[in-house]
Amino acid sequence: PLALFSDIGAMELNNPCRICIEQQFEATMQFWTTTISGVFGVMFQELGRFRRNGNVTDPLQLARLDSLITQIGGIASTMSREKVEEFYSYYVTRALYAQLGVTSYITNYAAFMGV
Repeated sequence: PLALFSDIGAMELNNPCRICIEQQFEATMQFWTTTISGVFGVMFQELGRFRRNGNVTDPLQLARLDSLITQIGGIASTMSREKVEEFYSYYVTRALYAQLGVTSYITNYAAFMGV
């Protein structure tokens, strides 16, 4: 699977496969940015509505709910394409590690680092 990175990078910019990959990446990032922003926005609104309706009366639970609302609101207000790309890159890298196998990864890492 790692050979794909060099294969894509080695393609000419006018290569139909590279164009397709880049277009799909662009569409995927736009989709996930819009979707994730929407999900956290709705969660923030619904938690606020739940809080205002007086469904929770226990002070400890109210404090936990307020903390959750603050955290979700922070995520909703700072969500950006860059953050989605960062997570997507992390997710794909972790999937590659899983596909290659942890043992193989650790062995190669140790050999590379001279451990």
